[in-house]
Amino acid sequence: MSFYPPANEYGAQNGDPQWDGMSPVDPPQQVPEAPLIVDLPAGQKLLIGELPEGTTIEVAAWSGTARPDNRTSRLLLGVSRSTETASSEAVVTDDYVAKRMLRLQKEQNDRKRRRRWIAVLGVFLAVVVAGLILAVSPLTFIHPDSGQSLGFGPARSVVAVVVADREISAGTTIVAVDDSGKSVIGRVAATSATTVLIQTDTGYTQIDKAEVRGNVVMVIPFIGYLL
Repeated sequence: MSFYPPANEYGAQNGDPQWDGMSPVDPPQQVPEAPLIVDLPAGQKLLIGELPEGTTIEVAAWSGTARPDNRTSRLLLGVSRSTETASSEAVVTDDYVAKRMLRLQKEQNDRKRRRRWIAVLGVFLAVVVAGLILAVSPLTFIHPDSGQSLGFGPARSVVAVVVADREISAGTTIVAVDDSGKSVIGRVAATSATTVLIQTDTGYTQIDKAEVRGNVVMVIPFIGYLL
């Protein structure tokens, strides 16, 4: 007659190879890692949870609606599982950041170079257009030697834009050549068939109508100081 020892409460019998004489316990539960919180310079918080090994994250933070530039705060994160992987990952990360910064610097230099060329081209086109307009229009530019101040300083400080072949009447501003051969800007006080009486800062000057260069349509202030 065979004898079998009684089974314990866990279903294994004493003497059974599976029985170790201790009560079985549940395997330890793996505690999930707490997420990584990174405080960014502008006050934002970056929450990083579980990521696969080898993941690389690039974060850029800046203010305003423009594109990022050299004032942008940048952060590069790499995920690794071992010391060896971490060291190699750090080498790759540093190299990536260096190349990234060089590329951004090159893009900024290219943008600055394009802006300079656009500005030069704009000035060139403006000069060409202005020359064409002056070539087909009766407008002329005259730097007066003396005359009446027009609110921007003395007469010599402005350049007058003059149009010829207009009727000369009292109250208009004209540019004419006086007896000494100098350009005078002034307001017409009276006219006759052959002469014009103009008002300047020093008084009244009588000018022959044949010496009138035209009516002033506008003045460019302060340019006369450079001439």
